[in-house]
Amino acid sequence: MQALELKLMRQKQKNSVRVGLNRETRTICRNVKTVFSENQLRMLGSYKKVKWNKNEIAKSLSLVAVSKKAYELVRSIWKIPLPGTSTLRKWVQGFQCEPGFLNSVFVVLTEQSKHLDNYSKLCMIKYDEMNLNGTSSYDLQCDKIYPNYSKVQVVIVTGVIKNWCQPIYYSFDQNMTFNILKTAIAKVQKAGFEVCGVVGDMGGSNQGFLRSMNVSYENPFISNPCNNEKRIHFFADMPHLIKLLRNHLLDQGIYLSENRVIDKEVLEKLIDADSSELKLAPKLGHNILNVSGTERMKVAPAVKLLSKHTAFLAKFVYPDRTYIYEFFNQFDDFFDIFNSQIPVEKLKPLKSGFGMKVEDQISRLKEIYKVIEGMRVLFFSQKSKSFAPKKSMLPFQKGMLMSINSLLNLYEDVKTDYSITYLLTRRLNQDILESIFSIIRSFGRTYDNPSAYEFKNRMKMLLLGSKMKIPTGANVQTCENELLFLCSELLSPFSFDKEEIKAPPIEPDLPSISYTANESQFSGMALFHLAGYIGHVVRQKYKKIFGENTKNCIGRPQFSEWTFEISKGNLFVPNNDLVKMISYCENFFCSLPDKYLVNRCGITDFLTSRVLESQKEFDSDVVKIFFKTRIKIRLKNMNCKENRVKNPKRVRMLCKK
Repeated sequence: MQALELKLMRQKQKNSVRVGLNRETRTICRNVKTVFSENQLRMLGSYKKVKWNKNEIAKSLSLVAVSKKAYELVRSIWKIPLPGTSTLRKWVQGFQCEPGFLNSVFVVLTEQSKHLDNYSKLCMIKYDEMNLNGTSSYDLQCDKIYPNYSKVQVVIVTGVIKNWCQPIYYSFDQNMTFNILKTAIAKVQKAGFEVCGVVGDMGGSNQGFLRSMNVSYENPFISNPCNNEKRIHFFADMPHLIKLLRNHLLDQGIYLSENRVIDKEVLEKLIDADSSELKLAPKLGHNILNVSGTERMKVAPAVKLLSKHTAFLAKFVYPDRTYIYEFFNQFDDFFDIFNSQIPVEKLKPLKSGFGMKVEDQISRLKEIYKVIEGMRVLFFSQKSKSFAPKKSMLPFQKGMLMSINSLLNLYEDVKTDYSITYLLTRRLNQDILESIFSIIRSFGRTYDNPSAYEFKNRMKMLLLGSKMKIPTGANVQTCENELLFLCSELLSPFSFDKEEIKAPPIEPDLPSISYTANESQFSGMALFHLAGYIGHVVRQKYKKIFGENTKNCIGRPQFSEWTFEISKGNLFVPNNDLVKMISYCENFFCSLPDKYLVNRCGITDFLTSRVLESQKEFDSDVVKIFFKTRIKIRLKNMNCKENRVKNPKRVRMLCKK
């Protein structure tokens, strides 16, 4: 009897263990499904091959964009099932991302608009510039040379009610113009969306852009080119304006009225009064007064300075100068109104969505409007040898007034046309565009200043990726952790027409070149060595023989001294026919002005066809490989010259070393 009871007890223990294991197994399976996709689970099982879907490809491209080495580590060493790099290349091959309007994106936007309601279709166009490193680069896929561009203009479209964004245009060394804006509005409207506003900063070129459309703070809108009954409102980027106000406050000072001046000296005394270990305003310190360089690009120090903490501290330190308290308190409220992220903010009611506390928000904006209109920035007068207020407003003041008027007008329009009760004003600035720039820079890790060709590739990876994370340390304060692109469908089986790469027309004024063998000693040896390299490539790739190795060569041709000097027996010695072809192509290439080389798709085919027109006996493969190699050498030389011009001191220091 005892033996049976013991056996029964052991059987119950086994059953309980099995039940526990089954429960744990189900939990693990449920959790694994949230991490891995169906195809990944199949690969972890018995499947050896699967057909990856667009979401899996998009996530893989996001990881590749962050780091190719990390992708190979995860895939090869950690054995996490992911698509191969060749599979990713095949998926993205048909997507063109050439400078200009991204036509493939508009195909997807048109399809996406069919699944969105009218509120989600309400959008704004935002534009800004990003600096490039100013070096020339070569696009092997398009066979195109990009010259030393210094900046890129990027245009995106973002949702006003629903949170989404989409790049639609970029171009190098291009200022914003009305034709670009009009075309962007027409394409976005044709895709099924409704454009209601435009956001940009108050840079010098953008001020001219606004003047060309007769847009000012008194008249901050234009008629929609696609619908004259609708208005398009213009906003200045509020974080830029706050930083400019801080800069002028610290550098020159702000004149409010007679005997009412706020400058850096006032703020230094304010902070010195609260200099004990236990501070009333611990966020305020001399570090936010002495910002310089890249620190001035960050929004956070400017917001801390122009905050209620500064206002309350001034109330205690300067009890008789109430205008200081009012100034900082007003601009704290001003930034709150233009920085709303949620419909209702209990602690700071003015930071609620614009329209939730509409009477208080409008009355406060009208007060601030009068302050901005009346204040002046100080400047040093050479006549009086003292600081005096400027007679007119500066661009940042006009931008603030324009944004106030545009916000009031936009609110009335959306309330009338869409019955919308509030606007989240944080979506009316350029923060999301600055976040895109931060992501593009982060793709290069420490190399965060790309060339034109590198920017094009990074933009392509950005568009095809999935939910890109905004990197930490960016110059903006973002409320969303991810950028929600509408073009995640770019990897779906849409039939994109691959943009035809047209060969450039043959210009009649190109110089005619005849073969010449007059070369200096050094350049002759260098050209002979280059001919040997091309002969080696042609032999390996096309099995064509235009010479032999140095160990098998009988005699030493002219200009072969360098090749034989450095050779260990395997360097290639070109024959006379190859030397003749290379010499002719070199003379032809050196005679071409730079304008015939840059910004041309199919430049190698173009140069090859020009040479073969007059020299039909030349081998086309030799000529083509020569021009590909020679273009890379020319680009390297151009970039070295640019570096000498930009950084002459650094070049001299390197030469001394």
